[in-house]
Amino acid sequence: MVSIIIPCHNSEKYLSECIDSILFQDYSNFEIILVNDFSTDNTIAIADRYAKSENRIKITGTSETESLGASVARNKGFEISIGEYIVFLDSDDIWLPTSLKRLVNLIEEHNEAGWVIGNCIYFKNYRYNLGSYEYSKYDLKEGIYDKFVLIPEFIKNFDQTPSQGAAIIKRDVVEKIHGWENEFKKNYTDQAFYTKILCETKTFVTHEFFLLYRTHEESASLMSIKSGEFKNNEKFFFEWLIRYLRKYDFAAKDDVLKYASEMIKDEGNTLSQSNSGVNLLRTWLQKIKKLPRKLRTLIRIISSIIVRVIPKKIYRRLLHQGLKPYSEEYGSDRGTEIARFYTENFLDQNKGLFEGNCLEFQEPTYLLKFSNLQKCNINVIHLDDSNPLASIVADLTKPNHIPSDYFDCIICTHVLHVVFKKSEFFAEIKRILKPGGHLFLTVPGVSMCDYSWQELWRFTELGIKKLLEQEFEKDLIRVTGFGNSLVAAGQIRGMTKEEFSLKELTYCDGRFAVEICAIAQKKQHSSVC
Repeated sequence: MVSIIIPCHNSEKYLSECIDSILFQDYSNFEIILVNDFSTDNTIAIADRYAKSENRIKITGTSETESLGASVARNKGFEISIGEYIVFLDSDDIWLPTSLKRLVNLIEEHNEAGWVIGNCIYFKNYRYNLGSYEYSKYDLKEGIYDKFVLIPEFIKNFDQTPSQGAAIIKRDVVEKIHGWENEFKKNYTDQAFYTKILCETKTFVTHEFFLLYRTHEESASLMSIKSGEFKNNEKFFFEWLIRYLRKYDFAAKDDVLKYASEMIKDEGNTLSQSNSGVNLLRTWLQKIKKLPRKLRTLIRIISSIIVRVIPKKIYRRLLHQGLKPYSEEYGSDRGTEIARFYTENFLDQNKGLFEGNCLEFQEPTYLLKFSNLQKCNINVIHLDDSNPLASIVADLTKPNHIPSDYFDCIICTHVLHVVFKKSEFFAEIKRILKPGGHLFLTVPGVSMCDYSWQELWRFTELGIKKLLEQEFEKDLIRVTGFGNSLVAAGQIRGMTKEEFSLKELTYCDGRFAVEICAIAQKKQHSSVC
């Protein structure tokens, strides 16, 4: 039994993807413990929905009055866990389909180690194009490490510290070190916990990839940096580290303590002085809390109107300000990409067809999000073997080993614009589709061209129809262009879905299509009487 403990604080955006990635594992002897840390969004409703349909899921909580932080939540989950092995997973991360089985195999193969740590792949939220991920900078040698040996590596170079979902720990190790340090709420929770483990047991390091680690603007680290809390939290960690390590003797102890002391000295001169505006805001908020309840309610209502209305008018003026786009990331660094909004709506409307043997390019983003995982066998294809997510390595413009008439569903989002031999590509797509199977295709229409991805084409509705008609029956093809002149201008400028109303986004004028979406079905074999 493996206990997978997931702290949840306002996790509604990502929790479903996280849980689905666990339920899709090829190892089934696990329990999922969801720990609600005073969420004020729909986190609990999502957790309840999963718990009602899956008896391996438990739900608990930390407090009904305030958020107590990730460390308290993880300890709370561990208290009710029963697994021989423990994994702590963040609610915004995603496991690869074979992660749990490999982690269990490795910790049992290397029984002398109290835990196993592996690699992860970083990906930006709302990114879905080729090249959207990067590998971690984890360069420790594979093998067994004695106690204390990795402490200098973890403390001096945080790139070497593993992500939680890429590690599995023996239950008795967590018990011996008394779990997580409750005083660490946001930052350095991992470093404190890992330090305690490294003082207790040996470590096995592998270079295998287990986790998709999501980076986004709402992460604890970025929020702390923006609020000015991070430097205080960093100082607090190094003070704790000095106190904790004093009771141990190991070769690098003096070096680590000296480094920690230098970090405290360097940070002590600049604590929370970098953002006086944040301090003024805190003072203002404290004054508001002392006002009468009715006046506070009125201020909150007025503030919500300002937040929703005024920024939209300001953003709209961005359409004609300056020569450069407001985002080099298609708006993903500012919010939800407009093109992604159309792609997700298109796939969500057709998700009932995502069954049987299904194929997605580069990463299983949409199959994990929209398919019924009980009815879907997910496959990932990539051009070469550099992608650890790929279960199939093949070039669909050349002869390959993929069997004919195999896939019930193929999802091909934002791939065709980097393919030179389009006719050969569609011929292979048709060959590997089962009779009656469906191709779901999305391509960019009006959009910035990023040369680093070697983009070759932009498309129109008619162009996609003509390409598909080379291989598929006309009456089995449906092509739609989504967008209009207003949102197309926003797409080019790097604006986001949030800066337009639903009415503006859903008005379609094919002359200015931002995203072109198509469904093509392979004709069924004629029956012989």
